[in-house]
Amino acid sequence: MKRFSSTLLFAGMVFLVACGGGGSSSSDSGSYPSAPVNLAATPGDSQVTMTWDRVEGNNITYIMYMTTQAGVTKENYASMPMGPGMTGMKIPDVTSPNTQTGLVNGTRYYCVITAVNEYGESEESMEMSAVPVSGG
Repeated sequence: MKRFSSTLLFAGMVFLVACGGGGSSSSDSGSYPSAPVNLAATPGDSQVTMTWDRVEGNNITYIMYMTTQAGVTKENYASMPMGPGMTGMKIPDVTSPNTQTGLVNGTRYYCVITAVNEYGESEESMEMSAVPVSGG
């Protein structure tokens, strides 16, 4: 809140009116971004390329959560499989398109994308999946 003061003179009397204070204004409030939409996955040889529409807003970044089991979320990815002896992955600062390489041909990979801004992380996108194939 901005400070305001005023001095009023009436017949030799002085009145001081003041208003002050701290706090934040409602214009400082914001919200986390919406989830990415229009996801697509294109398989290739030992890789998958994912795309999605840009989320509106300033300073938006994206996080990908990827596993080899359906039903991945930002809360459960670390407890889901990704391969022998591996758990799901959280991949920050991804952009669209994003190509994940070094994948096993014939294995289905599932992922969701979230958008992040200074207020927090969005809900997950719809899950997408693809199976890398040799010669794809």
